[in-house]
Amino acid sequence: SQLLRGDREETSAVVAERVARARATAQERGVRCNAELRGRALDAYAALTDGATNVLESALRAGRPSGRGVGGVRVVARTIADLRDDDGVDAEHVALALNLRAEIFPPESYVA
Repeated sequence: SQLLRGDREETSAVVAERVARARATAQERGVRCNAELRGRALDAYAALTDGATNVLESALRAGRPSGRGVGGVRVVARTIADLRDDDGVDAEHVALALNLRAEIFPPESYVA
């Protein structure tokens, strides 16, 4: 949408700085990157707002992601929040994380 509105793109240096800040935040959590967050650490650092929980529950009811994929969505949502300098993980972060997940086998290709 940024390109369609004619907004200026961020420079590589600006993006690199944002990524460096997000990695530093992950290191403050005791991991190299958010992908290493598991269990209690994931619950502590990627706690979902009520709206984020609703988005994720709705996606689960629709079969996307699998139960095993929930942690991955939360990690990506936490990373999106970090890149935006947001403290919490909200509905928009979860929706973006869900949209970034590759759907290798679309539902219509499942064998009954």
